[in-house]
Amino acid sequence: MFFLIPVTFLMTVFPSCSERNAGDLSAGIFGLKPRISDIYTRSSEYQDKEVTIKGKVENSESILGYSGFRVNDGTGKLLVVGAEISPAEGEEITIRGKISIPVRIGGKALIMLKARDKNTKD
Repeated sequence: MFFLIPVTFLMTVFPSCSERNAGDLSAGIFGLKPRISDIYTRSSEYQDKEVTIKGKVENSESILGYSGFRVNDGTGKLLVVGAEISPAEGEEITIRGKISIPVRIGGKALIMLKARDKNTKD
């Protein structure tokens, strides 16, 4: 009985990374690492938050004066702008930046990641 209480307490205070909901906004040691689908589903909660995204580069794009590339993490695609790197299509990258939503029309939004300096290719 005494053993069960401390273990239960530790499980609630220190949940493992695998148990944490990927859409959880509580930043861990390395900051927010949401799935792209979570960013679209809860866009107002992620707006102006710094996140790290890992995925495959799909293509270069230019939308409303912003040019960049799209990253696909398997759950969705996100436009990345302002990156100092120019990854090749199909390349796996990890990129960090701030979520920006410059345009909202009805229930739709243009969501992008404004890349932070010093991003790297995997």
